[in-house]
Amino acid sequence: MAEALGAPRVAGRTTPLAPSPERAGRDLVERVLSRPPLAGLARLEALAAVGDPAGAEVAICLPLCDEAALIGATLDALAASIRRSGAACALVVAANDTSDDSLRIAEARLRAAGVPALILGVSLAPAIRGAPAARRIAMDIGAALAPGGALLTTDADTIAAPDWVGANLRHLAGGADLVCGAVDVDPGEIAALPGRVRECGEAEAMLHAALDARWRLLVPDGSRAFVQRAMGASLAIRAPLYAALGGLPMPASGEDRALATLCRRGGRRVVAAPDARVTASCRLRGRAAGGMAGALRERIAMDDPPCDEALVPPAVLDRRAAAWIEVSRSGMPDPHGAFEALCEARPDLRAARMGLREVRRTLRDMGHG
Repeated sequence: MAEALGAPRVAGRTTPLAPSPERAGRDLVERVLSRPPLAGLARLEALAAVGDPAGAEVAICLPLCDEAALIGATLDALAASIRRSGAACALVVAANDTSDDSLRIAEARLRAAGVPALILGVSLAPAIRGAPAARRIAMDIGAALAPGGALLTTDADTIAAPDWVGANLRHLAGGADLVCGAVDVDPGEIAALPGRVRECGEAEAMLHAALDARWRLLVPDGSRAFVQRAMGASLAIRAPLYAALGGLPMPASGEDRALATLCRRGGRRVVAAPDARVTASCRLRGRAAGGMAGALRERIAMDDPPCDEALVPPAVLDRRAAAWIEVSRSGMPDPHGAFEALCEARPDLRAARMGLREVRRTLRDMGHG
């Protein structure tokens, strides 16, 4: 009986059975958690495998924390985008310190959709607890599942556009190393927020458009955009490059921008992709430090809330444009990295974060008031 239920015999010897997807997934996760920078700081609490995610061409990596209300719709949209793309995708859902039904809902939704997945719950040490470490875990696992393919990442409160997966893969196939997608906000949710929030957003958008137009006049060759955005809600990277870079940086917040900076400073091609779109929640109680929810609460509570950190006074923009032109014409192998280092080193290329009053004043000075 033991032989019948155990490994089959072939040519007089025992051939071991391949491990189940769940056992293989557990072994993989334990290996990831045992390596720096996660070693000793993350503990696996729960794991489920849906189908067999091994050998996927694309891994979609999702950090999560207490998202029972939103995760179902997020996964439904991702499943639809996967089907439209036709790519062999697997999901990696990494929940950190979650106390609600997020994991159960995620497993049920992905089983119903027939999307291969690893769904895991981890406990993180306070020093790294948050979205950057959870995203790092998901992407490290994704890189092991699809080592020669692509890693896509988004957030657990987003709705991916039907062509989100396909658009990201087209940009990677076209030579992009890192694809920075577009993140919209639900207009209905924005309309329901207090007027100060809408006023701040409108003023930001006006100044951004004015500065962008000024930058394009100063840098007419389009060699660099005025703003190089990277948001964790929509990123895609080649898995071999991800491994070569040493994985996702893990600052307290802003791991998305840190990854883009790492790529640019290594001379990699970072592409802004307006066709790779997701819609993000405008909730006021978010899960990530430094995220959208905190910014919205500031705009409600403060008389002069801080605005988009990418906005700068026109004089600073002019000096940055001149510095970029000089650096880009120098023939150095990594002009983007050199330029960003210069912006950090030179006080005249830095600017304090603008508040709403300064944004409005700047608009008036530029003739847009």
